[in-house]
Amino acid sequence: YFFFFYDTKEKKVMKQFKILAESVSKEEKEGNIAMACKMQQLASLFTNPCGLDIPGSSFSGEYSPDEIQSHAARSRATFKSLKLEFYDINLNFPSENKAEALLTARLTGIVSDGKTIEEAKEIETILNYVEDKWLFSNFKVIKVLE
Repeated sequence: YFFFFYDTKEKKVMKQFKILAESVSKEEKEGNIAMACKMQQLASLFTNPCGLDIPGSSFSGEYSPDEIQSHAARSRATFKSLKLEFYDINLNFPSENKAEALLTARLTGIVSDGKTIEEAKEIETILNYVEDKWLFSNFKVIKVLE
């Protein structure tokens, strides 16, 4: 029975990506309580600090989980709807407490004024195993996809 319920490192890391996507995504009729729950969950996914490397962007730097939560809440407020999806996640475990992932992230949404956005980026991310949880510790945009 133990093996049936046992989650592998890979499954636990993939679950973090699923939770991240769900926390960032926004339904058109999302209420304040749902938003607050998502933002609280979002902050629990990151190390302190968490690095962000976007070439040519003023957003590059290191942020605390609270800062990430605050930026995400402000950004989400400008959208009627928003969806974050991850594709082609390739995992590597260079050590017992470190995971590296190369993936494609796709963000689609409708801004409050009705304009639509659609962005896809190839991203490298690092997760560290801290206090029995896999936490995101760095994101680096490799390239913008057309």
